[in-house]
Amino acid sequence: MAQAVAASLGQIPVHTLAFGAEIDGPRVHLTFQLHALDSGDEEDMESIVGDFEALVGSGVDVTSSYEVRPVRRLIRPHDGVAWVYLSHD
Repeated sequence: MAQAVAASLGQIPVHTLAFGAEIDGPRVHLTFQLHALDSGDEEDMESIVGDFEALVGSGVDVTSSYEVRPVRRLIRPHDGVAWVYLSHD
């Protein structure tokens, strides 16, 4: 989780509702929920994923996805995601 926080510092996409990581052994899935999407958001997400990969090294399989939705949706603790960032409502 520390690597996810470090990778996202100063790069959270402007339209982000939530950002988190799902960890399953050597596999990590980064997930973003956004209320809108533009090219700047896509660039920021790519930067976060790239920085995260550099921090965790080649022994970790990193995937990512995003979802555009009107409001964030968290199903803690059942969604399996450790949420690193939540927007202020």
